[in-house]
Amino acid sequence: MDAISESIVTVADIMTRNVATVFPDMSVDSAARVLSSQRISGLPVVDEQNQLVGVVTEFDIIAKEGTTVEDIMTRDVVSVGEDTDAETVAKIL
Repeated sequence: MDAISESIVTVADIMTRNVATVFPDMSVDSAARVLSSQRISGLPVVDEQNQLVGVVTEFDIIAKEGTTVEDIMTRDVVSVGEDTDAETVAKIL
């Protein structure tokens, strides 16, 4: 590897590995408890195959009406692979 490729920071270098997740059929109250207990502001929503289907945030819980995570989650999620460089992620954000 040359000096340039060694200095590239990838998602794998900075990502959280043990991520709390919720299922679409989980109650909003239960999701709020997970957010609070983990001291985080958002959670990936996954299906039975552990595939990302959405994201639920504190804002969703406070501002949207519904009884399940599926009712209030954001479905159009942009995701990247762990080999994506951090500069690309910054541009997406």
